[in-house]
Amino acid sequence: MTGMNGYVLCLSGWDPSGHAGLARDLATLQRFGRVGKGVPTCLTVQSRLRFDSVRGVDSEWVSAALGRLGDEGWPVAVKVGLVTEVAVWAAIGRWLAPVRERGIPVVVDPIRTPTHGGWEASPELLDWIRDELLRLGPYLTPNRPELEWLAANGAEELLDLGALGVLVTGGHDDASDTVADTWWDADGERILRRPRLSGPRRGTGCALSTLLAANLATATDPFEAARVSGHMLSRLWPELTPDAD
Repeated sequence: MTGMNGYVLCLSGWDPSGHAGLARDLATLQRFGRVGKGVPTCLTVQSRLRFDSVRGVDSEWVSAALGRLGDEGWPVAVKVGLVTEVAVWAAIGRWLAPVRERGIPVVVDPIRTPTHGGWEASPELLDWIRDELLRLGPYLTPNRPELEWLAANGAEELLDLGALGVLVTGGHDDASDTVADTWWDADGERILRRPRLSGPRRGTGCALSTLLAANLATATDPFEAARVSGHMLSRLWPELTPDAD
């Protein structure tokens, strides 16, 4: 079990606007009072209202950056967001293997397409996630459309492939003032309710998965870490989006 000391490592795309991706991850950790370090996995051209393009970073550079972070010691948790190329996923996977051997929790926010479109994950990326990543035992935080993309038979299929837990976020359902997330693990299915956020919501998935990674670093119960993370998101979101209209 890891402790409060140490840093949370975020591997995510770079959004110049700061509303999503690596900038959002690190801002969330700072507001949470945790140390965050980051390695960009791709570079995007976007704003809060529009996504134009994305370019993957060099996989050898990712490997080198992750290797050099060894000078800082092992992280207490890892969060992975947007990864657009199989070669970059493979570099991350090689580094994650010894991370998982040490019992360090890894949270993956599996992004099929950005909120405003402009890019969509390839079949090869999906195959890598299912065939290679899940064997490492990560926690996943898909929304409902992403869950349908990942697994024809739902979250239980992802658990069978190796995931330790799946937090299916319900923010896409606009039926009430509360959001019903669903937590799946070896004990089955449990519902988590949290207040629905008002205003712009882009970047909420990034923030929630980052909070989950940070809370898993100290939690003895992953379900409790997921519950606390959802309520922290509701409390912190207004402070994380002061420029939102």
